[in-house]
Amino acid sequence: MFKNMQVKKSSRGGGKKLDKILEIERLFFEEHLKQKEIAKIIDVSPQYVSQVLKNNPKAKEEKDLKHKQSVERKKAYNRDYYKKYERPKKENTDKQEFEALQAQLAQDAKLLSAPSHSISNEQLVYYNLGAYTRNKNGNLVLDKTINATADMPKSFNRHRIVPSQKTKYRVCMER
Repeated sequence: MFKNMQVKKSSRGGGKKLDKILEIERLFFEEHLKQKEIAKIIDVSPQYVSQVLKNNPKAKEEKDLKHKQSVERKKAYNRDYYKKYERPKKENTDKQEFEALQAQLAQDAKLLSAPSHSISNEQLVYYNLGAYTRNKNGNLVLDKTINATADMPKSFNRHRIVPSQKTKYRVCMER
């Protein structure tokens, strides 16, 4: 069983070392204890237990077997857990969320549609001067190629001189 083990016997208790190695392997292979548990029982470090088991080819097979068993236990636990687990039910949360959203939209629409300040036609024409051209009388007329809302004045008659498109950034309108 322990053919591959090379143990040096010395005059200072070499038999004790062999006894520890044999005990480590017995606890690991027959009792199926973990390395940490074996280290506590024999009063050696877990690294020493690992080193001893590393030299034994049967240890790799035993570790693989333990890993497979662990994975199977985990799968079984998860299966049972998901069968028994009850998720909290959402009662009318979707409907409540929808109603809250509708109320928020109505409030926002009311805020946005309320006239916070009004703008005069003169200011509206001034801010959109690029959309207007002058007719033969000198009045501003909305360009027909522009799709504008009904709020935009179609034409605007002013007694004061309105700056042209070229000079609109250089000349400031009187208000």
